[in-house]
Amino acid sequence: MKETPRLYCDITELYAGSLGRGGFYGIARVVAEIALELDVLVPDTYYVVFSASLNRFFRVQFQRQQLLLGRPASFGFNLDRLVFAFDQQCSRWLESLPAGVAAWLKARLRWLATRLNRGSFAPLAPGLVFSAARPKFISRYSRALQAQQLELASLLHDFFPLLDGNDRPRQAFVDGFAVDNRLVLESSAVVIANSHFTRDCLLQLQDAGQLPMHRKLAVAQLAHECRSPQVLSGHGQVGLEAAPLAKEASPFLLAVGCRPGRKNLQLILEALLLVHQGNGAAGSSAVMPRLVLAGAVRGSINRSIDNPRFASVRSSIQLIASPRQDELIRLYQRARATVLPSFSEGWGLPASESLWFGTPVLVSDTPVMREVCGNLGLYFSPERPEELAQCIIQICRDQVFYEAQQQLIVAAKPTLRRWADTARDVYSAF
Repeated sequence: MKETPRLYCDITELYAGSLGRGGFYGIARVVAEIALELDVLVPDTYYVVFSASLNRFFRVQFQRQQLLLGRPASFGFNLDRLVFAFDQQCSRWLESLPAGVAAWLKARLRWLATRLNRGSFAPLAPGLVFSAARPKFISRYSRALQAQQLELASLLHDFFPLLDGNDRPRQAFVDGFAVDNRLVLESSAVVIANSHFTRDCLLQLQDAGQLPMHRKLAVAQLAHECRSPQVLSGHGQVGLEAAPLAKEASPFLLAVGCRPGRKNLQLILEALLLVHQGNGAAGSSAVMPRLVLAGAVRGSINRSIDNPRFASVRSSIQLIASPRQDELIRLYQRARATVLPSFSEGWGLPASESLWFGTPVLVSDTPVMREVCGNLGLYFSPERPEELAQCIIQICRDQVFYEAQQQLIVAAKPTLRRWADTARDVYSAF
């Protein structure tokens, strides 16, 4: 019988995410959740981090309990983490030195890292590395894979810089993103898309000749499940530093990671303005719903909401900077609805996680949101704020409709995807 190759799970993204940041969103969350489930599905999985300076993978201990306790920012906070931080700082510096000098320094670094990590730098047996990291990480793996007799299975998240101009990134970024994805495709034995929509985007780019074809392409849809940290279950409600959010007379809409551009924050602001103007024109005493913006606070967000055009609704907007996972869960649970107005997403975790907690979702009518939400979402055009305004009015003022929507979501929960489903699909792909 042919021996099953050793499986290595790349958690470089988690180490990078633990360097000076408290939040844990997007790709880092996906890496963590799949790693947790692979740890159960394939108990003899090894976990590795890539050394950019030494061009090789080395083994690290998988700190499962840290993730389950809801403390991802402390993930890897040990000698491994310090070595990784040093490695990231010096890798680009080494590339700028003459080859002989760089080789000598790398030898000294390897000696130091081996002394600090001891068994971590032991040779890896041939096998397969699964990585869901950002392309800018995976694109650097090629030489290490060859040298260590490893194959690669990569999970791809999105291709927006190559397909739309909503965020208008610098051309240098777009070119670099294209090069990184090309290298990922060329070095991967298996390519896995995080949704059918992402797969279709890749096929579109391949047909246009922008990215190389790949012989094995699979899909592992992400999950609706939002794991509650164990620390949350043992302590009542989480106290947010922001103003109270649970006033029954003042419902709030939640937008997670929403900003101008592709994330389409401007549409929510225009819709709120329409709701406010409708209240004034009708002399209505209806309560104006608040908007809670959760996530990284960017200058573009502040500039948008401080625009004089939105002065009349500015007092209804609240920012919560980079909430912890337990805080984010409380926001999902207390929100009247979660709004995701993006022109496009690779999957759309805020919408899927909101459904997991039985909270209605107001989402843009795009292919990926139809894939994620099905008949559980309330849809509007991402270019028509009046449609979102009508959804807001209906969900906030029609209690019968609101409760019916909640019941529909709760009844569908057994059909929603779990991270274990995603991990099984990933494992099946390779």
